[in-house]
Amino acid sequence: MRNTAPDNTPLVVLQQVCIPHYRQRLLEKLGTDPRFRFLVLADPAADVPFLPLSGAPNQCEFEPATQHVVRLPFGYLLSWQPAAVKAVVRYRTGRRDHTGKSL
Repeated sequence: MRNTAPDNTPLVVLQQVCIPHYRQRLLEKLGTDPRFRFLVLADPAADVPFLPLSGAPNQCEFEPATQHVVRLPFGYLLSWQPAAVKAVVRYRTGRRDHTGKSL
């Protein structure tokens, strides 16, 4: 998703179920690039067995996006992150408050 801030810095949104420990350094490095704003959407309390999770990256904007799972017949799962959908809609419509921050 690409949108721009009031200073015309392009926004890059990274949506993930969780932030694995091995991606933390990559996200921190991406967040230091002044050409872009990075927003990470992830579930900080995701239930991912055998995978150590990392906290929110310090160099990127972060919004928690809790994962919801519905178990379907025959072993299928349906999962989604409503906060990720809301963020996409919010940034695509350009709704912002008086400070320039998206609503």
